[in-house]
Amino acid sequence: MRRFAAPKTASWLLLTMIGLAAVANAQSETAWWPQLDTFIGLRDNVQLEFLGNGTINTDSGNQQIVLGPSIDFTLAPFLSPRVKTLNRTRNNYLELRLGYRYVATVGNRSSHSHRGLIEATPRLPLPAQLILADRNQLVLVGGQQQVSWQYRNRLTLARSFQVHALIFTPYIQGQVVYDSDPGAWNRYNCELGSIFKLSEHVELEPYFRHAANIDGSGHPLNGMGFKVELFFHNQSDR
Repeated sequence: MRRFAAPKTASWLLLTMIGLAAVANAQSETAWWPQLDTFIGLRDNVQLEFLGNGTINTDSGNQQIVLGPSIDFTLAPFLSPRVKTLNRTRNNYLELRLGYRYVATVGNRSSHSHRGLIEATPRLPLPAQLILADRNQLVLVGGQQQVSWQYRNRLTLARSFQVHALIFTPYIQGQVVYDSDPGAWNRYNCELGSIFKLSEHVELEPYFRHAANIDGSGHPLNGMGFKVELFFHNQSDR
């Protein structure tokens, strides 16, 4: 892998983050998103994921938790790996996912819901060792009163770098959400972050997120997320 100077990469990340923060509304709310993901490789192209994350909204006081498993299937691996992360699904032309999520707001039982996920993520290698991923996610939401659905389309542009022993993968992404209730494209978010490989089993992923309603109603939401990802691959998957 070609090596790049750390100062140039750090400057690019800093300037992009400043740009995202600059477009955020001055009256925005602040949130934090901690997350723990555990991945277990079953075969070369199949892995299980167990996810636990939370939303801590420091302005409104809402605390939300999301828990659930999913299973990933990958097809058509790249001829040579592009993205140097422990999640090997990122080096395939197509990833399919089936999952379940339990979503709840602490202290408000009426907000609890069960969600089914169906995802298809094609990936395209680009010049300069870049990867473009287009995640298409269908979410079936079973609430207290009714069943609804959401479609989420997320584009991610990423590239891996290496500085001595440090391997990291900065990315930028944007997502729009269609909600069957009220039947409109009503939300969007954008993120800037990086994945840092710490060992053969652990990665850290800090990121900045800006989220808002497309029609401009309500207050935008800005904050930092922090993922800890654990990977356990079987012998045939090494």
